[in-house]
Amino acid sequence: MPAPTRTVVTGYPSTMGDDVQLNTTTLIRHAARTHGDREIVYRLPDGGWGRYTYADAYDRIVRGANALAGLGAGPATRVGILDWNSRRHYELYWAIPGLGSVMVQLNLRLGPEDLSFVVADSGTSIVCVDETLLPVAEAVAPMLPDVTAWVVLTDKPLDQISTTLPNVHHYEDLVAAAAPRIDWPEIDERSAYGACYTTGTTGRPKGVYYSHRAICLHSFSLATNIGMTLDDCTMLITPMFHGQAWGLPQAATLTANKIVLPGRYTAEDTRPLTDALIAEDVTVTNGAPAIFGPMLDYIRSLEDKPDLGRLRMMSGATEPPLSLMRGFAELTGAEIVHAYGATETTPLVTMNRYKPGVRARLSGDDLLELKRKQGLPATLVDVRLVDAAGEDVPHDGVAQGEICVRGPCGSPRAITTWPMPTTVSRAAGGAAATSARSTRTATSRSPTGSRT
Repeated sequence: MPAPTRTVVTGYPSTMGDDVQLNTTTLIRHAARTHGDREIVYRLPDGGWGRYTYADAYDRIVRGANALAGLGAGPATRVGILDWNSRRHYELYWAIPGLGSVMVQLNLRLGPEDLSFVVADSGTSIVCVDETLLPVAEAVAPMLPDVTAWVVLTDKPLDQISTTLPNVHHYEDLVAAAAPRIDWPEIDERSAYGACYTTGTTGRPKGVYYSHRAICLHSFSLATNIGMTLDDCTMLITPMFHGQAWGLPQAATLTANKIVLPGRYTAEDTRPLTDALIAEDVTVTNGAPAIFGPMLDYIRSLEDKPDLGRLRMMSGATEPPLSLMRGFAELTGAEIVHAYGATETTPLVTMNRYKPGVRARLSGDDLLELKRKQGLPATLVDVRLVDAAGEDVPHDGVAQGEICVRGPCGSPRAITTWPMPTTVSRAAGGAAATSARSTRTATSRSPTGSRT
């Protein structure tokens, strides 16, 4: 289905600074300058926890950017990251795009063939890799002759690292030796900030390149829709190596949240994750029911149940079961917030927060049943349900159609080539609810669903 044509109308000139570019560096600079003493909590390799501040992080971000520039990174250079949700990963989220380079998210769950394809297809020339993932990097390195530098992320000295990687550098040594000041370039906001490749569910992984403009606007949209403020503490559970952890690192930085980075964790042992969530008074997090379920099981085992009445848990990947939503609500007061999006939409498309008045009309399981749906379109997003001819179809819970999404945070080239299947719309209510619910039955991944 071809994309609709649009006419842009030029009106009377404004007096605003419309030539000032939206750059992601602005978000971290503001957080460090205005809320420099705000904490960032991160998990250590030995399972303990460390702490530093936005000001501390920004110092390392500046040094990290200068270090990468010394390795040849600059405008349009693609720099890959193979890491868990660590403090170094967070720092690179800002250091790489701040140079005008492109942060390429390397999904550590891909097999060697697909992972090497992503590195080669993106033209990545520098790869930053956590020490624990060196075997993953070593498996693909022989297929990647164009990678000129491998940067090891570790607390250990380089002479204690055993690796077969060529052209190895030590991130901490580079940061320590780098200049503590930088004159950040003003980057064309339409330049790529980062790249995320789909997980190859239909053929080879396919790249989506997010602009600085899209990331900035998406950060405002996500923060607005989940209701983030200065009083929040955000824990990043969704992997930072895919879909920008659903945009939560940038939104949390935008609102100067306290941030908790849980590092490496498994669904088989969510105790450290849950203990930290409780101890740090986390109020915003994200993840899949596959993680939230074991966390709830652990909470059930606690003699003293925590009060998590301020916690909003953005849930994606699969539909959250009623038992999961009811369990968190009854045991802790936490709210499961069902969301939907895609790799190609930065990723947020819809989010399920109750409209004013809904609680007065519904209660109990009826209210929870509504929470299973994907909700309403996020700010800046248009969603339509159309037939094969591109005509709008009724949102009556019976009509069949395809989902069409448009907005400044979407990738038109990717969206217009989605092979969207025809599905039955099961949701009652307005256009947003119908479209979102149809998406749940049409696709397998939400909110970072990779369909291309």
